Amino acid sequence: MNIAKIISTSTASLLLSSLLVSAASAAGGSSAPFSIKSADLVIEDAKVYTVDKDKPWAEAIAIKNGEIVYVGTNNGVKKFKGEQTQVIDLDGKMVMPGMMDNHNHAHYFVREIFSLPLFGKSTLEEYQAALKAYLEEHPDIQFVQGMGWQAPVFGPTGPSKELLDELAPNVPVVLTSEDGHSAWVNSKALELAGITKETADPKDGLIERDPKTGEPSGTLREGAKDLLKPILPSDYTVEQYKEAIHGFEKKAASMGITEVHIPAISPDSNPYKAFKELEAANDLHMRYRLAFRGEAAEIDKQLPVFVQERAKNQGPLFQTNSVKLFMDGVVEGGTAWLNESYEHKDNFNGIAEVEPEVLNKAVVALDEAGFQVHVHSIGDKATSTVLDSFALAKKDNATDDARHAITHIQLVTPEDVKRFGELGVVADAQVFWHMEEKGYFEQSVEFLGDERAHHQYPLKSFMDAGAIFTNSSDYPVTVNWNPMQAIQIGVTRMEIGETDVNRTLWPEERVSVADMIKALTYNGAYANFMEQEVGSIEVGKKADIIVLDKNLLEIPASEISETKVLLTLFEGQVVYRDSSLKE
Repeated sequence: MNIAKIISTSTASLLLSSLLVSAASAAGGSSAPFSIKSADLVIEDAKVYTVDKDKPWAEAIAIKNGEIVYVGTNNGVKKFKGEQTQVIDLDGKMVMPGMMDNHNHAHYFVREIFSLPLFGKSTLEEYQAALKAYLEEHPDIQFVQGMGWQAPVFGPTGPSKELLDELAPNVPVVLTSEDGHSAWVNSKALELAGITKETADPKDGLIERDPKTGEPSGTLREGAKDLLKPILPSDYTVEQYKEAIHGFEKKAASMGITEVHIPAISPDSNPYKAFKELEAANDLHMRYRLAFRGEAAEIDKQLPVFVQERAKNQGPLFQTNSVKLFMDGVVEGGTAWLNESYEHKDNFNGIAEVEPEVLNKAVVALDEAGFQVHVHSIGDKATSTVLDSFALAKKDNATDDARHAITHIQLVTPEDVKRFGELGVVADAQVFWHMEEKGYFEQSVEFLGDERAHHQYPLKSFMDAGAIFTNSSDYPVTVNWNPMQAIQIGVTRMEIGETDVNRTLWPEERVSVADMIKALTYNGAYANFMEQEVGSIEVGKKADIIVLDKNLLEIPASEISETKVLLTLFEGQVVYRDSSLKE
Protein backbone atom coordinates (compact mmCIF):
# COMPACT_ATOMS: atom_id res chain seq x y z
CA MET A 1 0.00 0.00 0.00
CA ASN A 2 1.31 3.46 -0.87
CA ILE A 3 1.01 5.29 2.43
CA ALA A 4 1.68 8.65 0.78
CA LYS A 5 -1.49 8.33 -1.28
CA ILE A 6 -3.62 7.60 1.76
CA ILE A 7 -2.58 10.04 4.46
CA SER A 8 -4.14 13.46 4.15
CA THR A 9 -1.85 16.42 4.38
CA SER A 10 -4.22 18.12 6.81
CA THR A 11 -3.07 18.44 10.38
CA ALA A 12 -6.23 16.77 11.64
CA SER A 13 -5.69 13.69 9.50
CA LEU A 14 -2.06 13.45 10.46
CA LEU A 15 -2.98 13.71 14.13
CA LEU A 16 -5.68 11.05 13.77
CA SER A 17 -3.27 8.72 11.97
CA SER A 18 -0.67 9.23 14.66
CA LEU A 19 -3.15 8.41 17.38
CA LEU A 20 -4.29 5.25 15.60
CA VAL A 21 -0.76 4.02 15.06
CA SER A 22 0.10 4.75 18.68
CA ALA A 23 -2.98 2.87 19.85
CA ALA A 24 -2.13 -0.13 17.69
CA SER A 25 1.44 -0.16 18.94
CA ALA A 26 0.26 0.01 22.51
CA ALA A 27 -1.98 -2.98 21.84
CA GLY A 28 0.97 -4.95 20.54
CA GLY A 29 0.26 -4.76 16.83
CA SER A 30 0.51 -2.73 13.66
CA SER A 31 -2.37 -1.28 11.68
CA ALA A 32 -3.03 0.85 8.65
CA PRO A 33 -2.48 4.54 9.47
CA PHE A 34 -6.04 5.65 8.76
CA SER A 35 -9.43 5.34 10.43
CA ILE A 36 -11.38 2.14 9.76
CA LYS A 37 -14.77 1.77 11.40
CA SER A 38 -14.69 -2.00 11.18
CA ALA A 39 -12.97 -4.79 9.30
CA ASP A 40 -14.68 -7.16 6.91
CA LEU A 41 -12.95 -10.12 8.52
CA VAL A 42 -11.04 -10.71 11.72
CA ILE A 43 -8.94 -13.81 12.39
CA GLU A 44 -8.08 -14.26 16.06
CA ASP A 45 -6.66 -16.75 18.54
CA ALA A 46 -4.27 -18.00 15.87
CA LYS A 47 -0.57 -18.72 15.58
CA VAL A 48 0.16 -16.39 12.69
CA TYR A 49 3.53 -17.01 11.04
CA THR A 50 3.89 -13.76 9.13
CA VAL A 51 7.20 -14.32 7.25
CA ASP A 52 7.95 -10.74 8.33
CA LYS A 53 11.48 -10.88 9.70
CA ASP A 54 10.83 -7.97 12.06
CA LYS A 55 7.69 -9.52 13.52
CA PRO A 56 7.49 -13.24 12.69
CA TRP A 57 4.56 -14.16 14.94
CA ALA A 58 1.18 -12.66 15.76
CA GLU A 59 -2.18 -13.72 17.18
CA ALA A 60 -4.69 -11.86 15.05
CA ILE A 61 -5.32 -10.26 11.66
CA ALA A 62 -7.91 -7.76 10.44
CA ILE A 63 -8.86 -7.52 6.76
CA LYS A 64 -10.70 -4.74 4.93
CA ASN A 65 -11.42 -4.54 1.19
CA GLY A 66 -9.08 -7.43 0.49
CA GLU A 67 -6.10 -5.91 2.30
CA ILE A 68 -4.53 -6.57 5.66
CA VAL A 69 -5.18 -3.62 7.98
CA TYR A 70 -3.95 -5.04 11.26
CA VAL A 71 -1.51 -7.69 12.44
CA GLY A 72 -1.02 -8.15 16.16
CA THR A 73 -2.62 -9.37 19.33
CA ASN A 74 -6.08 -10.66 20.14
CA ASN A 75 -6.60 -7.62 22.33
CA GLY A 76 -5.44 -5.19 19.68
CA VAL A 77 -7.75 -6.54 16.98
CA LYS A 78 -10.87 -5.85 19.06
CA LYS A 79 -11.19 -2.29 17.79
CA PHE A 80 -11.59 -3.63 14.24
CA LYS A 81 -14.70 -5.62 15.09
CA GLY A 82 -18.04 -4.18 14.05
CA GLU A 83 -21.57 -5.43 13.70
CA GLN A 84 -20.90 -6.68 10.17
CA THR A 85 -17.41 -8.06 10.82
CA GLN A 86 -17.00 -11.78 10.33
CA VAL A 87 -14.84 -13.26 13.07
CA ILE A 88 -12.98 -16.56 12.77
CA ASP A 89 -11.61 -17.97 16.03
CA LEU A 90 -8.92 -20.49 15.09
CA ASP A 91 -8.28 -21.96 18.52
CA GLY A 92 -4.51 -21.75 18.08
CA LYS A 93 -4.25 -23.06 14.52
CA MET A 94 -1.37 -21.98 12.30
CA VAL A 95 -1.85 -19.19 9.77
CA MET A 96 0.66 -18.24 7.08
CA PRO A 97 0.74 -16.37 3.76
CA GLY A 98 -0.74 -17.94 0.65
CA MET A 99 1.90 -19.84 -1.30
CA MET A 100 3.37 -19.32 -4.75
CA ASP A 101 4.28 -22.07 -7.23
CA ASN A 102 6.96 -20.35 -9.30
CA HIS A 103 6.95 -22.75 -12.27
CA ASN A 104 3.61 -24.38 -12.94
CA HIS A 105 2.00 -25.19 -16.30
CA ALA A 106 -1.49 -24.48 -14.98
CA HIS A 107 -3.12 -24.61 -18.41
CA TYR A 108 -2.06 -28.27 -18.76
CA PHE A 109 -4.90 -29.09 -16.39
CA VAL A 110 -6.83 -29.30 -19.66
CA ARG A 111 -5.11 -32.64 -20.29
CA GLU A 112 -6.49 -34.09 -17.08
CA ILE A 113 -9.98 -33.37 -18.39
CA PHE A 114 -9.81 -33.85 -22.15
CA SER A 115 -7.06 -36.41 -22.90
CA LEU A 116 -5.61 -39.72 -21.68
CA PRO A 117 -3.93 -39.01 -18.32
CA LEU A 118 -1.14 -41.39 -17.29
CA PHE A 119 0.04 -39.36 -14.30
CA GLY A 120 0.49 -41.39 -11.12
CA LYS A 121 0.81 -44.67 -13.00
CA SER A 122 4.22 -46.32 -12.86
CA THR A 123 4.16 -49.61 -14.76
CA LEU A 124 3.84 -50.65 -18.38
CA GLU A 125 0.80 -52.72 -17.46
CA GLU A 126 -0.93 -49.64 -16.03
CA TYR A 127 -0.16 -47.60 -19.15
CA GLN A 128 -1.50 -50.28 -21.46
CA ALA A 129 -4.59 -50.81 -19.31
CA ALA A 130 -5.31 -47.08 -19.34
CA LEU A 131 -4.95 -46.92 -23.13
CA LYS A 132 -7.16 -49.97 -23.58
CA ALA A 133 -9.88 -48.47 -21.37
CA TYR A 134 -9.61 -45.11 -23.14
CA LEU A 135 -10.04 -46.72 -26.56
CA GLU A 136 -13.07 -48.63 -25.31
CA GLU A 137 -14.60 -45.44 -23.89
CA HIS A 138 -13.93 -43.55 -27.15
CA PRO A 139 -14.56 -46.11 -29.92
CA ASP A 140 -14.73 -43.46 -32.65
CA ILE A 141 -11.60 -41.56 -31.68
CA GLN A 142 -9.34 -40.67 -34.59
CA PHE A 143 -6.21 -39.62 -32.67
CA VAL A 144 -5.11 -40.50 -29.12
CA GLN A 145 -3.11 -37.98 -27.11
CA GLY A 146 -2.00 -38.40 -23.53
CA MET A 147 0.69 -37.49 -21.03
CA GLY A 148 2.36 -38.78 -17.91
CA TRP A 149 4.50 -41.88 -18.53
CA GLN A 150 7.68 -42.16 -16.48
CA ALA A 151 11.03 -42.63 -18.19
CA PRO A 152 12.54 -45.02 -15.58
CA VAL A 153 9.85 -47.59 -16.37
CA PHE A 154 11.69 -48.20 -19.63
CA GLY A 155 15.32 -48.60 -20.69
CA PRO A 156 17.67 -45.82 -21.78
CA THR A 157 16.20 -45.77 -25.30
CA GLY A 158 12.64 -45.38 -24.07
CA PRO A 159 9.42 -47.31 -24.76
CA SER A 160 8.84 -49.01 -28.10
CA LYS A 161 6.13 -48.48 -30.69
CA GLU A 162 5.20 -52.17 -30.56
CA LEU A 163 3.87 -51.77 -27.02
CA LEU A 164 1.26 -49.37 -28.39
CA ASP A 165 0.72 -51.19 -31.68
CA GLU A 166 -0.65 -54.16 -29.74
CA LEU A 167 -3.62 -52.07 -28.66
CA ALA A 168 -3.89 -49.41 -31.35
CA PRO A 169 -2.57 -50.61 -34.72
CA ASN A 170 -4.74 -48.30 -36.83
CA VAL A 171 -5.16 -45.13 -34.76
CA PRO A 172 -2.20 -42.79 -34.19
CA VAL A 173 -1.12 -42.58 -30.56
CA VAL A 174 1.13 -39.85 -29.15
CA LEU A 175 1.86 -40.02 -25.42
CA THR A 176 4.06 -37.31 -23.90
CA SER A 177 6.33 -38.24 -21.01
CA GLU A 178 5.74 -36.98 -17.48
CA ASP A 179 8.49 -34.38 -17.89
CA GLY A 180 7.24 -33.22 -21.29
CA HIS A 181 10.56 -33.85 -23.02
CA SER A 182 9.85 -37.12 -24.86
CA ALA A 183 7.02 -38.61 -26.90
CA TRP A 184 6.06 -42.28 -27.09
CA VAL A 185 4.38 -43.01 -30.40
CA ASN A 186 2.99 -46.00 -32.26
CA SER A 187 3.76 -47.08 -35.82
CA LYS A 188 0.71 -45.32 -37.21
CA ALA A 189 1.85 -41.97 -35.82
CA LEU A 190 5.34 -42.47 -37.26
CA GLU A 191 3.84 -43.40 -40.63
CA LEU A 192 1.57 -40.34 -40.78
CA ALA A 193 4.41 -38.05 -39.73
CA GLY A 194 6.73 -39.55 -42.33
CA ILE A 195 9.39 -40.44 -39.77
CA THR A 196 11.55 -43.28 -41.12
CA LYS A 197 15.08 -44.64 -40.80
CA GLU A 198 16.11 -42.01 -43.36
CA THR A 199 14.81 -39.13 -41.22
CA ALA A 200 17.75 -37.26 -39.73
CA ASP A 201 17.84 -36.28 -36.07
CA PRO A 202 17.04 -32.59 -35.68
CA LYS A 203 19.83 -30.50 -34.21
CA ASP A 204 17.94 -30.06 -30.94
CA GLY A 205 16.48 -33.55 -30.66
CA LEU A 206 16.92 -37.28 -30.96
CA ILE A 207 14.98 -40.08 -32.67
CA GLU A 208 15.54 -43.28 -30.71
CA ARG A 209 16.23 -46.14 -33.14
CA ASP A 210 16.47 -49.91 -33.33
CA PRO A 211 20.24 -50.51 -33.14
CA LYS A 212 20.04 -53.28 -35.74
CA THR A 213 17.75 -51.76 -38.36
CA GLY A 214 18.01 -48.03 -37.75
CA GLU A 215 14.21 -47.78 -37.78
CA PRO A 216 12.57 -45.35 -35.32
CA SER A 217 11.81 -47.39 -32.21
CA GLY A 218 8.94 -45.30 -30.89
CA THR A 219 10.49 -42.62 -28.66
CA LEU A 220 11.18 -39.07 -29.82
CA ARG A 221 13.31 -36.77 -27.64
CA GLU A 222 13.19 -32.97 -27.36
CA GLY A 223 13.08 -31.26 -30.77
CA ALA A 224 12.31 -34.55 -32.50
CA LYS A 225 8.81 -34.25 -31.03
CA ASP A 226 8.27 -31.31 -33.37
CA LEU A 227 8.30 -33.74 -36.29
CA LEU A 228 4.81 -34.72 -35.11
CA LYS A 229 3.35 -31.22 -35.31
CA PRO A 230 1.95 -31.57 -38.86
CA ILE A 231 -0.25 -34.49 -37.82
CA LEU A 232 -1.35 -33.41 -34.34
CA PRO A 233 -5.01 -32.45 -33.94
CA SER A 234 -5.79 -28.80 -33.40
CA ASP A 235 -5.32 -27.46 -29.90
CA TYR A 236 -7.97 -27.60 -27.21
CA THR A 237 -10.53 -24.81 -27.55
CA VAL A 238 -10.48 -21.56 -25.61
CA GLU A 239 -13.60 -22.68 -23.75
CA GLN A 240 -11.92 -25.96 -22.78
CA TYR A 241 -8.93 -24.05 -21.46
CA LYS A 242 -11.20 -21.74 -19.47
CA GLU A 243 -12.87 -24.75 -17.89
CA ALA A 244 -9.45 -26.20 -17.11
CA ILE A 245 -8.17 -22.95 -15.57
CA HIS A 246 -11.12 -22.87 -13.20
CA GLY A 247 -10.55 -26.52 -12.32
CA PHE A 248 -6.90 -25.76 -11.68
CA GLU A 249 -7.78 -22.82 -9.44
CA LYS A 250 -10.00 -24.99 -7.25
CA LYS A 251 -7.27 -27.61 -6.89
CA ALA A 252 -4.61 -24.99 -6.15
CA ALA A 253 -6.76 -23.24 -3.55
CA SER A 254 -7.28 -26.54 -1.73
CA MET A 255 -3.49 -26.73 -1.34
CA GLY A 256 -3.03 -23.12 -0.22
CA ILE A 257 -1.61 -21.84 -3.50
CA THR A 258 -2.71 -18.30 -4.35
CA GLU A 259 -0.11 -17.29 -6.95
CA VAL A 260 1.57 -19.11 -9.82
CA HIS A 261 4.17 -18.32 -12.44
CA ILE A 262 3.30 -20.03 -15.73
CA PRO A 263 6.22 -20.58 -18.12
CA ALA A 264 6.14 -20.84 -21.87
CA ILE A 265 2.84 -19.75 -23.40
CA SER A 266 2.73 -18.18 -26.86
CA PRO A 267 0.73 -14.95 -27.29
CA ASP A 268 -1.21 -16.42 -30.21
CA SER A 269 -2.22 -19.59 -28.36
CA ASN A 270 -5.60 -20.68 -27.03
CA PRO A 271 -4.51 -20.86 -23.37
CA TYR A 272 -3.29 -17.27 -23.62
CA LYS A 273 -6.62 -16.23 -25.10
CA ALA A 274 -8.42 -18.09 -22.31
CA PHE A 275 -6.52 -16.22 -19.60
CA LYS A 276 -7.17 -12.92 -21.36
CA GLU A 277 -10.91 -13.58 -21.64
CA LEU A 278 -11.19 -14.66 -18.02
CA GLU A 279 -9.31 -11.57 -16.89
CA ALA A 280 -11.59 -9.33 -18.95
CA ALA A 281 -14.61 -11.01 -17.37
CA ASN A 282 -13.15 -10.54 -13.86
CA ASP A 283 -13.23 -14.31 -13.55
CA LEU A 284 -9.71 -15.16 -12.36
CA HIS A 285 -9.35 -16.28 -8.77
CA MET A 286 -5.58 -16.42 -8.37
CA ARG A 287 -2.65 -14.17 -9.16
CA TYR A 288 -0.88 -15.19 -12.39
CA ARG A 289 2.51 -14.17 -13.74
CA LEU A 290 3.16 -15.63 -17.17
CA ALA A 291 6.30 -16.07 -19.27
CA PHE A 292 6.05 -15.97 -23.04
CA ARG A 293 7.54 -18.94 -24.86
CA GLY A 294 10.69 -17.60 -26.47
CA GLU A 295 12.97 -19.11 -29.11
CA ALA A 296 16.45 -17.67 -28.74
CA ALA A 297 17.10 -17.78 -32.48
CA GLU A 298 13.82 -15.96 -33.18
CA ILE A 299 13.94 -13.25 -30.52
CA ASP A 300 14.39 -10.46 -33.07
CA LYS A 301 10.99 -11.37 -34.52
CA GLN A 302 9.31 -12.25 -31.23
CA LEU A 303 10.43 -9.33 -29.09
CA PRO A 304 8.19 -6.63 -30.66
CA VAL A 305 5.17 -8.88 -30.13
CA PHE A 306 6.17 -9.63 -26.54
CA VAL A 307 6.61 -5.92 -25.79
CA GLN A 308 3.22 -5.10 -27.31
CA GLU A 309 1.42 -7.83 -25.40
CA ARG A 310 3.16 -7.03 -22.12
CA ALA A 311 1.78 -3.51 -22.25
CA LYS A 312 -1.75 -4.93 -22.46
CA ASN A 313 -1.31 -7.20 -19.47
CA GLN A 314 -0.66 -5.04 -16.45
CA GLY A 315 -3.77 -5.82 -14.42
CA PRO A 316 -3.46 -6.96 -10.81
CA LEU A 317 -4.06 -10.66 -11.50
CA PHE A 318 -2.52 -11.30 -14.92
CA GLN A 319 0.83 -9.98 -16.09
CA THR A 320 3.33 -11.11 -18.71
CA ASN A 321 6.68 -9.70 -17.70
CA SER A 322 9.03 -12.56 -18.49
CA VAL A 323 10.17 -14.84 -21.30
CA LYS A 324 11.02 -18.54 -21.03
CA LEU A 325 13.97 -19.97 -22.95
CA PHE A 326 15.40 -23.50 -23.10
CA MET A 327 19.08 -24.34 -22.80
CA ASP A 328 19.00 -28.15 -22.73
CA GLY A 329 16.86 -31.23 -22.15
CA VAL A 330 16.62 -33.66 -19.23
CA VAL A 331 18.89 -36.28 -17.67
CA GLU A 332 16.35 -39.10 -17.96
CA GLY A 333 16.17 -38.48 -21.68
CA GLY A 334 19.94 -38.25 -22.00
CA THR A 335 19.54 -34.72 -23.35
CA ALA A 336 20.68 -32.51 -20.44
CA TRP A 337 23.91 -30.71 -21.44
CA LEU A 338 26.76 -31.85 -19.20
CA ASN A 339 30.37 -30.87 -18.63
CA GLU A 340 31.37 -34.53 -18.71
CA SER A 341 30.00 -37.39 -20.80
CA TYR A 342 27.06 -39.53 -19.77
CA GLU A 343 28.01 -42.89 -18.28
CA HIS A 344 25.68 -44.93 -20.49
CA LYS A 345 26.88 -43.33 -23.76
CA ASP A 346 30.50 -42.87 -24.69
CA ASN A 347 31.63 -39.35 -25.51
CA PHE A 348 28.11 -37.93 -25.35
CA ASN A 349 27.46 -34.81 -23.27
CA GLY A 350 23.82 -34.24 -24.14
CA ILE A 351 22.17 -31.60 -26.29
CA ALA A 352 22.42 -27.82 -26.24
CA GLU A 353 19.11 -26.55 -27.56
CA VAL A 354 20.71 -23.27 -28.61
CA GLU A 355 24.21 -22.12 -29.47
CA PRO A 356 25.76 -20.01 -26.67
CA GLU A 357 26.26 -16.97 -28.88
CA VAL A 358 22.61 -17.12 -29.96
CA LEU A 359 21.52 -17.36 -26.34
CA ASN A 360 23.74 -14.39 -25.45
CA LYS A 361 22.14 -12.21 -28.10
CA ALA A 362 18.62 -13.18 -27.01
CA VAL A 363 19.25 -12.65 -23.29
CA VAL A 364 20.90 -9.26 -23.83
CA ALA A 365 17.98 -8.12 -26.00
CA LEU A 366 15.33 -9.33 -23.55
CA ASP A 367 17.16 -7.81 -20.60
CA GLU A 368 17.47 -4.49 -22.40
CA ALA A 369 13.72 -4.55 -23.09
CA GLY A 370 13.02 -5.01 -19.39
CA PHE A 371 11.90 -8.63 -19.47
CA GLN A 372 12.81 -11.15 -16.83
CA VAL A 373 14.38 -14.20 -18.46
CA HIS A 374 13.41 -17.62 -17.10
CA VAL A 375 15.64 -20.38 -18.49
CA HIS A 376 15.24 -24.16 -18.38
CA SER A 377 18.64 -25.60 -17.47
CA ILE A 378 19.32 -29.09 -16.11
CA GLY A 379 22.96 -29.90 -16.83
CA ASP A 380 26.02 -28.20 -15.36
CA LYS A 381 27.33 -27.10 -18.76
CA ALA A 382 23.94 -25.62 -19.59
CA THR A 383 23.76 -23.66 -16.34
CA SER A 384 27.29 -22.28 -16.76
CA THR A 385 26.32 -21.09 -20.23
CA VAL A 386 23.13 -19.40 -19.02
CA LEU A 387 24.97 -17.65 -16.19
CA ASP A 388 27.49 -16.38 -18.74
CA SER A 389 24.59 -14.88 -20.69
CA PHE A 390 23.15 -13.19 -17.62
CA ALA A 391 26.58 -11.79 -16.73
CA LEU A 392 26.95 -10.42 -20.25
CA ALA A 393 23.52 -8.78 -20.14
CA LYS A 394 24.30 -7.20 -16.78
CA LYS A 395 27.56 -5.82 -18.17
CA ASP A 396 26.29 -4.66 -21.57
CA ASN A 397 23.05 -3.12 -20.34
CA ALA A 398 24.26 -1.95 -16.93
CA THR A 399 21.06 -3.41 -15.50
CA ASP A 400 20.56 -4.00 -11.83
CA ASP A 401 17.99 -6.09 -9.99
CA ALA A 402 16.75 -7.88 -13.12
CA ARG A 403 15.78 -11.00 -11.15
CA HIS A 404 16.35 -13.40 -14.01
CA ALA A 405 15.88 -17.05 -13.07
CA ILE A 406 17.24 -20.48 -13.91
CA THR A 407 14.85 -23.32 -13.31
CA HIS A 408 15.49 -27.02 -12.54
CA ILE A 409 19.27 -26.68 -11.79
CA GLN A 410 19.85 -30.40 -11.29
CA LEU A 411 23.63 -30.32 -11.68
CA VAL A 412 25.49 -27.13 -10.75
CA THR A 413 29.19 -26.67 -10.08
CA PRO A 414 30.18 -25.04 -6.75
CA GLU A 415 31.65 -22.11 -8.69
CA ASP A 416 28.37 -21.53 -10.48
CA VAL A 417 26.34 -21.76 -7.27
CA LYS A 418 28.32 -18.75 -6.06
CA ARG A 419 27.56 -16.89 -9.29
CA PHE A 420 23.82 -17.09 -8.59
CA GLY A 421 24.38 -14.89 -5.57
CA GLU A 422 26.88 -12.60 -7.29
CA LEU A 423 24.60 -11.99 -10.28
CA GLY A 424 21.33 -11.86 -8.35
CA VAL A 425 19.92 -14.79 -10.33
CA VAL A 426 16.93 -16.56 -8.77
CA ALA A 427 17.42 -20.31 -8.29
CA ASP A 428 14.02 -21.80 -9.10
CA ALA A 429 14.12 -25.27 -7.54
CA GLN A 430 11.63 -28.10 -7.84
CA VAL A 431 12.26 -29.30 -4.30
CA PHE A 432 9.73 -32.08 -4.89
CA TRP A 433 12.55 -33.80 -6.83
CA HIS A 434 15.30 -33.35 -4.22
CA MET A 435 15.32 -36.96 -3.07
CA GLU A 436 16.42 -40.43 -4.08
CA GLU A 437 13.13 -41.26 -5.77
CA LYS A 438 12.89 -44.95 -6.55
CA GLY A 439 13.36 -45.57 -10.24
CA TYR A 440 14.49 -42.07 -11.17
CA PHE A 441 17.47 -42.11 -8.81
CA GLU A 442 18.65 -45.52 -9.99
CA GLN A 443 18.41 -44.30 -13.56
CA SER A 444 20.42 -41.19 -12.70
CA VAL A 445 23.17 -43.41 -11.27
CA GLU A 446 23.19 -45.36 -14.54
CA PHE A 447 23.31 -42.18 -16.63
CA LEU A 448 25.52 -39.97 -14.45
CA GLY A 449 27.57 -42.30 -12.27
CA ASP A 450 27.64 -42.39 -8.46
CA GLU A 451 29.43 -39.10 -7.84
CA ARG A 452 27.16 -36.88 -9.90
CA ALA A 453 24.01 -38.79 -8.96
CA HIS A 454 24.66 -38.29 -5.26
CA HIS A 455 25.31 -34.56 -5.74
CA GLN A 456 22.18 -33.53 -7.58
CA TYR A 457 19.93 -30.61 -6.76
CA PRO A 458 21.87 -28.24 -4.49
CA LEU A 459 19.66 -26.08 -2.28
CA LYS A 460 21.22 -24.87 0.96
CA SER A 461 24.31 -23.94 -1.04
CA PHE A 462 22.29 -21.31 -2.89
CA MET A 463 21.31 -19.71 0.41
CA ASP A 464 24.89 -19.83 1.61
CA ALA A 465 25.91 -18.04 -1.59
CA GLY A 466 23.44 -15.24 -0.93
CA ALA A 467 21.04 -16.28 -3.68
CA ILE A 468 17.26 -16.32 -3.49
CA PHE A 469 15.72 -19.73 -4.07
CA THR A 470 12.08 -20.36 -4.89
CA ASN A 471 10.08 -23.55 -4.95
CA SER A 472 7.95 -24.80 -7.80
CA SER A 473 6.34 -28.01 -8.96
CA ASP A 474 6.65 -27.87 -12.74
CA TYR A 475 3.13 -29.33 -12.74
CA PRO A 476 2.16 -31.61 -14.44
CA VAL A 477 5.68 -33.06 -14.24
CA THR A 478 5.17 -33.32 -10.49
CA VAL A 479 1.98 -35.32 -10.07
CA ASN A 480 1.36 -34.50 -6.41
CA TRP A 481 2.13 -30.80 -6.42
CA ASN A 482 0.97 -30.12 -2.88
CA PRO A 483 3.59 -27.73 -1.41
CA MET A 484 3.51 -29.62 1.89
CA GLN A 485 5.29 -32.45 0.09
CA ALA A 486 8.02 -30.06 -1.03
CA ILE A 487 8.46 -28.60 2.45
CA GLN A 488 9.00 -32.06 3.92
CA ILE A 489 11.42 -33.10 1.17
CA GLY A 490 13.38 -29.86 1.51
CA VAL A 491 13.84 -30.56 5.21
CA THR A 492 14.60 -34.29 4.92
CA ARG A 493 15.97 -34.79 1.37
CA MET A 494 14.10 -38.12 1.48
CA GLU A 495 11.20 -39.56 -0.47
CA ILE A 496 7.86 -39.26 1.33
CA GLY A 497 7.41 -42.38 3.46
CA GLU A 498 11.07 -43.42 3.21
CA THR A 499 12.58 -44.56 6.51
CA ASP A 500 16.04 -45.67 5.35
CA VAL A 501 18.35 -42.76 6.12
CA ASN A 502 20.83 -44.19 3.63
CA ARG A 503 18.43 -43.00 0.93
CA THR A 504 18.95 -39.34 1.81
CA LEU A 505 20.04 -37.28 -1.18
CA TRP A 506 23.03 -35.06 -0.39
CA PRO A 507 22.02 -34.41 3.25
CA GLU A 508 24.25 -31.34 3.51
CA GLU A 509 21.76 -29.55 1.24
CA ARG A 510 18.85 -29.84 3.69
CA VAL A 511 17.17 -26.59 4.72
CA SER A 512 14.83 -25.65 7.56
CA VAL A 513 11.03 -25.50 7.61
CA ALA A 514 11.27 -21.72 7.88
CA ASP A 515 13.52 -21.63 4.81
CA MET A 516 10.99 -23.65 2.81
CA ILE A 517 8.06 -21.50 3.92
CA LYS A 518 9.96 -18.38 2.88
CA ALA A 519 10.77 -19.95 -0.50
CA LEU A 520 7.07 -20.60 -1.07
CA THR A 521 5.91 -17.16 0.07
CA TYR A 522 8.19 -14.13 0.21
CA ASN A 523 10.81 -15.50 -2.18
CA GLY A 524 8.20 -16.40 -4.77
CA ALA A 525 6.78 -12.91 -4.54
CA TYR A 526 10.27 -11.39 -4.75
CA ALA A 527 11.11 -13.41 -7.85
CA ASN A 528 8.13 -11.80 -9.58
CA PHE A 529 8.54 -8.25 -8.20
CA MET A 530 5.47 -8.70 -5.98
CA GLU A 531 7.06 -8.57 -2.53
CA GLN A 532 5.44 -5.20 -1.78
CA GLU A 533 2.03 -6.73 -2.47
CA VAL A 534 2.10 -10.34 -1.24
CA GLY A 535 4.46 -12.91 0.27
CA SER A 536 4.11 -12.02 3.95
CA ILE A 537 1.36 -11.07 6.37
CA GLU A 538 1.92 -7.36 6.85
CA VAL A 539 -0.30 -4.31 6.96
CA GLY A 540 -1.00 -2.97 3.49
CA LYS A 541 -0.48 -6.26 1.68
CA LYS A 542 -3.14 -8.33 -0.03
CA ALA A 543 -4.97 -10.73 2.25
CA ASP A 544 -3.74 -13.94 0.63
CA ILE A 545 -3.78 -16.12 3.72
CA ILE A 546 -4.07 -19.81 4.56
CA VAL A 547 -4.96 -21.76 7.70
CA LEU A 548 -3.37 -25.15 8.46
CA ASP A 549 -4.47 -27.98 10.71
CA LYS A 550 -0.94 -28.38 12.12
CA ASN A 551 1.87 -26.03 13.05
CA LEU A 552 4.64 -26.80 10.56
CA LEU A 553 7.29 -25.45 12.91
CA GLU A 554 6.27 -27.71 15.80
CA ILE A 555 5.50 -31.11 14.25
CA PRO A 556 8.01 -33.83 13.26
CA ALA A 557 9.29 -33.46 9.71
CA SER A 558 7.69 -36.77 8.75
CA GLU A 559 4.23 -35.30 9.38
CA ILE A 560 4.58 -32.18 7.26
CA SER A 561 3.31 -33.80 4.06
CA GLU A 562 0.14 -34.87 5.88
CA THR A 563 -0.72 -31.30 6.88
CA LYS A 564 -4.04 -30.10 5.51
CA VAL A 565 -5.06 -26.64 4.38
CA LEU A 566 -8.29 -25.74 6.18
CA LEU A 567 -8.93 -22.31 4.69
CA THR A 568 -7.57 -20.29 1.78
CA LEU A 569 -8.28 -16.58 1.41
CA PHE A 570 -7.48 -14.74 -1.79
CA GLU A 571 -7.64 -10.98 -1.35
CA GLY A 572 -9.77 -11.58 1.71
CA GLN A 573 -12.30 -13.81 -0.03
CA VAL A 574 -12.73 -17.48 0.83
CA VAL A 575 -11.69 -19.57 -2.19
CA TYR A 576 -11.37 -22.83 -0.26
CA ARG A 577 -12.76 -24.05 3.03
CA ASP A 578 -12.31 -27.55 4.40
CA SER A 579 -15.48 -29.09 5.75
CA SER A 580 -13.77 -29.74 9.09
CA LEU A 581 -13.30 -26.01 9.79
CA LYS A 582 -16.25 -24.71 11.74
CA GLU A 583 -18.10 -21.68 10.42
